[in-house]
Amino acid sequence: MKVFIINLKESVKRRQCIEYQCRRYSLDYEFIDAVNGHLLSGEDIVKHTREINYATRPGEIGCALSHIHIYRLIDERGLDQALILEDDAKLTPEAMPIIRHIALHNDPNRPLLTLLTTCNQYLKKPIHVLNKTHSLHRVIDAAMTHGYVINRAAARNMAAALYPVWMVADKYSLFQDYSLCQVRAVVPPVILHSIHAGQSNISTSPSPKPTATRLAIWQTLKDQMPWRVKYKHLLWRILVRPFLSIVKQQ
Repeated sequence: MKVFIINLKESVKRRQCIEYQCRRYSLDYEFIDAVNGHLLSGEDIVKHTREINYATRPGEIGCALSHIHIYRLIDERGLDQALILEDDAKLTPEAMPIIRHIALHNDPNRPLLTLLTTCNQYLKKPIHVLNKTHSLHRVIDAAMTHGYVINRAAARNMAAALYPVWMVADKYSLFQDYSLCQVRAVVPPVILHSIHAGQSNISTSPSPKPTATRLAIWQTLKDQMPWRVKYKHLLWRILVRPFLSIVKQQ
C-alpha cells in the first residue's frame, strides 16, 4: 500500500523519525510538503476557503489543504487506497498486519476511511474481528488525522466536497452525514502520537473550546445543510442511535 506522509520541510527531526519507522517496516512512502497555514496570505485564504468556514485557525486550513491534496493524488494516480500519515505518527508493530488486512479487504465500490488512531466513540459490536486483540468498529465520533487508510472512492468524494475548505479535516461524523465515506476504526488503535506531537504545525488537535464565533459558524453550516443530510441525521438520532450500544472513550 502506498504511504503518503505530510511534513513541513523545516521539521527535519519529525521527518527523520517517521522515515526511520517507514524504512523499518519496509513501507512504500512518499513525503508531501505540508501547507503551512500560518504562511498563507489573505488572498490565499480567500482563494482556498469558502466564505462560511469552520476551519478558522491557520493550522486547520493548512491541515485541510494538505489532506485534500493527497486525496487528489490518490484519485489522479488511480490508487486503490493509501495510508496517510502525519509526521508525528508512531507506528506500533501491530499496525503492519492490520494495514495489510485492510488492503486485502478493500471494497472499491464503497467509499471507506479506516482510522488507525484513537476513536472517541464507536459501536460496541464490531464490523469485523481482525485478530485476538483488535477489531474493526463503526465510528460515531473521532478526531485526529495522523494515521488512516482511505480508498479511492472516499478520496474522490472528499476532494470534491471539501474544497474550497469549509470544514476541519477530522470532522468524521459530518463526513458520514454527507455520505462522503463510511468511517471505521481499528480498536484498540495501532497508530499513536510520537514524542514530537506536542508542537505540531499541521495537526488539528487538540482543538480549543469553541468560541462564540465558531459556534455561530457551526450553526450557519447546519442551517445550510441539504435537506437529505438533515433528514438522515434526524432519523439517525431519533430512530437508530438510542438503540445502539456505544463505547465512549476519553
